Amino acid sequence: RRVVVLVDNGSSHNFIIADLSQKLKLSTTKIELFEVRVANGERLRCIESFRRVPIKFQEVTVKDDLYALPLVGPDVVLGVQWLEGLGKVTTDYRTGIMEFRSGGQR
Repeated sequence: RRVVVLVDNGSSHNFIIADLSQKLKLSTTKIELFEVRVANGERLRCIESFRRVPIKFQEVTVKDDLYALPLVGPDVVLGVQWLEGLGKVTTDYRTGIMEFRSGGQR
């Protein structure tokens, strides 16, 4: 299934729209409740996560944990939690191209 992914270096964690996680029937892991402040200043509660969810970018598939939030907007937000795992990332803001290595693939 195609989803809209936002890579956000201002987000500490990775998030998925709660409705989408239900549609995809992802296996839930209960976590201790925590609140997240989103861009508009609103606080949202996160009470579940999904471990090692595969996300495919062109030819590269990465797996990372996602936290469910009642978001409106992109289906998935990949934050610093994901970016740190990539190591060196090169971003060309003029072309909108982001380059990284994952499992030996570029």
